[in-house]
Amino acid sequence: MITIKKLIAITLSLGLSIFSFGSSLHVQAATKSSVKDSIMQSLERNTNFKQNEVLVKFKDFNNLENLKQLQNHFSFEVQNTFPLTQIQLIKFHTDINMKELIQTLNKSPNIEYAEPNYIVSPAASSNDSYYNSLWGLKNIGQNIQGSVGSPNIDINVEEAWTKTEGSSNITIGIIDTGIDINHPDLKNNIWKNPDEIPGDGIDNDNNGYIDDIYGWDFVNNNNSVYDGTGDSHGTHVAGTIAAVKNNTIGVAGVAPQVKVMSLKFLGTNGGTISNAIKAIEYAKNKGVKITNNSWGGGGFSQALYDAIQQSNSLFIAASGNNGTNADQTPMYPAAYSLSNILSVASITNKGSLSSFSNYGKTSVDVAAPGTDILSTLPNNSYGFYSGTSMATPHVSGVAALIQSAYPSYSPTEIKNKIMNNTSPLSTLTNKVLTGGLINAGKALQTYQPISYESEPNNDIASANSLPFNRPLNGSLNQNDAQDIFKIDVPSKMDLSISVQN
Repeated sequence: MITIKKLIAITLSLGLSIFSFGSSLHVQAATKSSVKDSIMQSLERNTNFKQNEVLVKFKDFNNLENLKQLQNHFSFEVQNTFPLTQIQLIKFHTDINMKELIQTLNKSPNIEYAEPNYIVSPAASSNDSYYNSLWGLKNIGQNIQGSVGSPNIDINVEEAWTKTEGSSNITIGIIDTGIDINHPDLKNNIWKNPDEIPGDGIDNDNNGYIDDIYGWDFVNNNNSVYDGTGDSHGTHVAGTIAAVKNNTIGVAGVAPQVKVMSLKFLGTNGGTISNAIKAIEYAKNKGVKITNNSWGGGGFSQALYDAIQQSNSLFIAASGNNGTNADQTPMYPAAYSLSNILSVASITNKGSLSSFSNYGKTSVDVAAPGTDILSTLPNNSYGFYSGTSMATPHVSGVAALIQSAYPSYSPTEIKNKIMNNTSPLSTLTNKVLTGGLINAGKALQTYQPISYESEPNNDIASANSLPFNRPLNGSLNQNDAQDIFKIDVPSKMDLSISVQN
C-alpha cells in the first residue's frame, strides 16, 4: 500500500499545486474548472471501481515526459489509450489508496483530470407467434403476466410500419452483454463487418481488432460476442430493437429490417468505464449513428462524458431502476447533460410510471414500455424482463425507423424528432421532460416514401435514377411491362431490394 507520505513526495516531484474550484454536483456541460471537483465528489459516494486502475487525461497528450515523471515514483503500465478522447487507462502494480492517489493526480497542472475506472451494470402487425404479447408495440388491453393493460398505451409502431420497417443499411450499436447471434429471430439482422475477412487472423480493417466479424467482446478481448446464457440481457435488448418480423416464430422488433452490432462490455461482474469507452469508439469507427445503452451506475466519469460527447451518435440511455428522482440523484450515463443523450424512463401496460423507474422532469426525456417485456433470450428461447433496460430499446428502435426514413438526419435531429412527437400521459407530467410516451407513428407521420410509377424507361440508356437508402413504392401497370432503374450504391454499402406480388 502506497502511503500518504510517498504521495506527498510525488506531489512535490511533479510540481503539483493546489487550486480552488467551485463545486458543482449537478453537472450541465462540465466546465474545466469544475470537472476535478465533480470527480472527487463522486468518489466520496461511489466506491465500486477497479482497484489500482485510473483513467487519466493529460493536458498535453503527446508529451511523454508526463508519463516518465509518474514512472519515477510508481510501477504501472498504460493498458489502453483512447484516441477519441485522448485518455489513458493506467494500471498500478502496487495497491494504492485510490482516493489519495486521484486527489493528488488532480492537483497536477499537467493533468486535465484523473478518475477511477468505475464498474457499471445492466439497468435490466405480424404473424410472429408471440406478437400478441408485445403490448409495447400494440396494446389492445391484453393480459400480460396477470396485468390487464389499457388499450393504446403503446408506441404506435404499426402506423410507422406503413411508412418503413427500417433499412438493412442502418446499424444500431448495442453496448451491453453479448448477443446470441444464432437466435432464429435475430440471426438475419446481425451486423457483419464488411471490411473483415473471417478467420484469416488479420486486422483487415485496421481498427485494432482481429477478425471482428460481428463486433467485439471487450470483457474478454476477443471476437466471441456470444458466450452463453450470461448474454441474456443483450439478447433481450436486441430482440426488442430488431427481431425479424413475419417469420411465423417468436417476436417482432420495433425496427425489424435494421442490423444490430454486438459491443459486449458487460460480464458477470458488470462492466468498466474503460471498456464502455472502447465500445463507443468502436461504434464511431464503424459509422454507427445510434447506440443503445441499457446500463448505468458508478460515479460521474468525465472520461465517459467526453467519449459520449465526441461519439457523433445518439446515445440512448436507461434512466435507472432505483425508483428515484434523477434530478436530485443522478444516474450516469443517462444523467449527463449532453445534447446527444436521450434518457428513458419505463411505464407499465396501464400507462403508469413503472415502480422501479427513475424519473426527472429535467433529466429524463421520454418514457417507453419497460414492464413485462417479452423478447429473445439465448438458446432459441423467449422471456419476460422488466426494467428501464427494456424501455430503452423501444426508443432505439424508433430512432432506427427515423434514421431509415431520414438518413441525412444528425443524432440531435433524430432525438428531436422523437421528443417532439410523444403521446402525452398525465401520469408522466413532471416525471419526464416531454411528459409523454414515445410514438413511432407520430414521429413518421409526415414522412412519405418516394413513389415511382411505370415510365417509358425501357432500356439502360433511359433508366430512371433512384436514390440510395430510401424506401420506394413502385408499380408496373401491364403484365408485359418492363422498367429499368439505376441506383448509385456508395462504396462498401449493401443494396437490399424487396419485391412484393
